[in-house]
Amino acid sequence: MYSAEITIYSPNKGMSYGQSPRKRGINKVWEDINNFLNTCTIVDPIYYFEIRAFYATEWDDDTTANRCVEMAKSEFGNPDKDTHEGGLNWSTGKILKGGICEWKKSIDEIDRVIKFLSMHEPWPKQTLGPVEIQLNYDFLWRGSFSNDEPNPIPHDNYRKIEIPKSNMLIIIGKKSFIQPAFWFPYSENDPTFIEFINRLNPFMPIKLLPRHFRAAIPVKNKSKFRFAKLKRNISLNY
Repeated sequence: MYSAEITIYSPNKGMSYGQSPRKRGINKVWEDINNFLNTCTIVDPIYYFEIRAFYATEWDDDTTANRCVEMAKSEFGNPDKDTHEGGLNWSTGKILKGGICEWKKSIDEIDRVIKFLSMHEPWPKQTLGPVEIQLNYDFLWRGSFSNDEPNPIPHDNYRKIEIPKSNMLIIIGKKSFIQPAFWFPYSENDPTFIEFINRLNPFMPIKLLPRHFRAAIPVKNKSKFRFAKLKRNISLNY
């Protein structure tokens, strides 16, 4: 008999809840992400994404940062948000140097923006940015990676729990970054679990690390979870 437990993959705070992508270069990162989403998931449509350009912090060169911001403004027009403060230092009460420009764009413009970012590689090294995009995807897993008609993995009735959709927050730029919250409708003892993970692995835009898998145990109304370390080691094929 299977447990009501399921499994989640989510890096901890020590890794800023995310990982660097496997590939390098903006075009390759974007291609890898799309291949993963199209092959392995049934993804909810998104309609907008954000572009961000950062002013220099106290550790950055003003001329270089301003040049990158002006390049973004020239390409994308006046930003929806343009701030010239980097926040507040709570210990001193002083305003920190920095700031950000933000644009909200239709997903129809994503290819144009990816082209702009890749054309100007390598971007200069900077504490933040200097120019990047952010997207956020929610999805279900496909039951078959070769099926023309996408079928979600069935959430077996015996569990009778509300399994969240998986999520992937993506930043693409000089320092691309992926924050995954991957929910699997399997317990660690379910033999299908490891089999499914190893089928996923070749398509993953990040390297799955065994230490970031945790058991998700339903509590109360079975729509919330508490988390625990897995009781056994996971052996993954890379």
